[in-house]
Amino acid sequence: EGKFHLYPVETIDQGIELLTGVRAGEADEPGTLNHAVAARLGEMAERMRAFAKPPAEKSLKPPGNDAG
Repeated sequence: EGKFHLYPVETIDQGIELLTGVRAGEADEPGTLNHAVAARLGEMAERMRAFAKPPAEKSLKPPGNDAG
């Protein structure tokens, strides 16, 4: 029925590209999956740093939310 396929890959990046259709690329290369992942990890790290601050140092506005 053609519902199962095996695709040989040598790297995780090759597998990701095959599954998503998006070029894996480098973390500093805009438009690539690894760039999107690096950007998201940076956002998450910033939120963790903000969460870890003592209450007096915390901002009322979430990090990265310029819209208010």
